[in-house]
Amino acid sequence: MISAESLATEQSDLGVLYQYAPHAMLVINSERKVAELNQSALQMCNLDREQALGRYGGDLFRCQHAESGCGIGFECSQCLVNQNVLTSLLERKSRKDQVATLTTITPQGPVLKHLKISATPVDFADESMALVCIEDISELIQQLQYSDENEYRVQHFYRQFETLLNAIDDPIGLIDDNYDLLWANDSYRDLQQEIGCDHNGLIFRNYFTEPDSYPLQRCFASGKRVESDVATNDGRLWQLRSFPLSTGKDQQQALQIAIDISEKEQLREKAARSSRLASLGMLAAGVAHEINNPNAFIIYNSDILREIFTELLPYLHQQNPALESVEINGLSWSELEEEMPNMLSAIQEGAQRIKRIVADLRDYARGESNSSFKPIDLNSVADAAVRLVQNPLKNSTTSFSLELASDLPPVHGDFGRLEQVVINLLLNSCQALTSQDQAICLRTSQQQPGQVTLQVIDEGHGIPAEILQSITKPFTTTKGESGGTGLGLSVSSRIVKAHGGKLEFSSPPGEPTCVTLQLPVYTGEEQADV
Repeated sequence: MISAESLATEQSDLGVLYQYAPHAMLVINSERKVAELNQSALQMCNLDREQALGRYGGDLFRCQHAESGCGIGFECSQCLVNQNVLTSLLERKSRKDQVATLTTITPQGPVLKHLKISATPVDFADESMALVCIEDISELIQQLQYSDENEYRVQHFYRQFETLLNAIDDPIGLIDDNYDLLWANDSYRDLQQEIGCDHNGLIFRNYFTEPDSYPLQRCFASGKRVESDVATNDGRLWQLRSFPLSTGKDQQQALQIAIDISEKEQLREKAARSSRLASLGMLAAGVAHEINNPNAFIIYNSDILREIFTELLPYLHQQNPALESVEINGLSWSELEEEMPNMLSAIQEGAQRIKRIVADLRDYARGESNSSFKPIDLNSVADAAVRLVQNPLKNSTTSFSLELASDLPPVHGDFGRLEQVVINLLLNSCQALTSQDQAICLRTSQQQPGQVTLQVIDEGHGIPAEILQSITKPFTTTKGESGGTGLGLSVSSRIVKAHGGKLEFSSPPGEPTCVTLQLPVYTGEEQADV
């Protein structure tokens, strides 16, 4: 049995624990007034003991609704603080760790406080009361809210960062010094599916077989940006850029960006080829000019020689009949009289042909410098173009036909520029043939009033359907491996449009390819220059 002295000591100890507990503790009587409270409660309400005892709880903590009657208003019926106290007082039940909010009035204005409440029924001074423990967790709630806000901002920033990187077409990957792929954008993932990757998910690592050749390895070793080019199995050329990242830890990380430079390199090569072709064109024009000068002497002198021999041979035969028995360079006199005029005529015809080719080359090379339009015969354009590409035609096919319509009305344009278009169409047909037995036909006609038509038809390999719609765009070609630049049809299309015409392509599988050039008939009205 506990002695009265021990009981008094125990009660005194409990009283000390009660008074100095870290949480506010109040004893609420059946009238819902404060019968007892500890030091933490006094500090929370900022009152002394005499001021606090006998007050309603809401009044004690300066609830915003206390002045209208503490505990009896509609707001009080909704208040969790009040509900917890009433549950312990009336129903004699305990409530633990209930979180409630209470708006209190302070000198600075209303303040929302977050309280954690526990209430339990007790008998105090022979009366049923409720012991209420209150912990102000407002600061903790604010910290949690701030933490949630920070987490939301971090997640929001990460989503923005991820969306931005996924919008970039270049594959980007974050890789550590164990060559583990930590993160990759959508383009990197897509490329993994396209060309494969190693067991760590790295795309390009298997392409570097030489020691210390892998760019990431050199990046980790040097701590500096490293660039390297690599060609993948699908024929594309990539530039790999590796950037070291400082993480503040022992583990190193690097950002690797892959840039597809295939098109850039192709454009550079095509530009270089175009430049060489332009230089070759200028050289050809210069050579044509140099040929023209001595050829003029051949034409002039061969004509004089033909006239001289025409008069001289009969005169010599008349003066010396014995010449009948003379052989000169294996030819008898009678053969000499018969063949000499033919040989001189052949020289003249050859020289005239050289003159025409030189004139065609000069007009072709002149290009943009001669921008005046005039009435021209499309048949003459076709003839001139055929003469210029006679050798490619002979080397490509044994079946070339030139079908020129009679009484073709003139068109209004630039002879040299249209000749350039026809030359390009003929050369394309030559390059499309796979056998000399395959035919090429150049045909002119007037298929409908007001339009003159020129068609180039070949039995070559045709134009793939996937590039037929873009065949006149720059750098579109079916013969890139054989040196095609993809510029010829683009230039031709521009020239034809400047003449008010159109260029159409038809290449059904298994059938001849037909390119149709349509130009308006000249009506005497001026058209725009090229």
